[in-house]
Amino acid sequence: MYLRLALLIFLLLAQGSLAARSHDNGNGHRELSREQAAAIARKRHPGKVLSVRRIKGKKPPAYRVKILSKGDVRVIRVP
Repeated sequence: MYLRLALLIFLLLAQGSLAARSHDNGNGHRELSREQAAAIARKRHPGKVLSVRRIKGKKPPAYRVKILSKGDVRVIRVP
């Protein structure tokens, strides 16, 4: 499972999609992509990402990431 996860992250980085979607929004904050939010959440709580949703109205954007970890569903907020 971790091998597939590592391969997925490698492929995303190789394509440059993570770097291309992250940009400065003009007020000094770097915006995160959904993929970056998922990677940050997985780093905090290893497991399977179930969903990634943007929290509306947050500046800079924040995400709510659901992860299945050790049989429990964890909800992680990624700023």
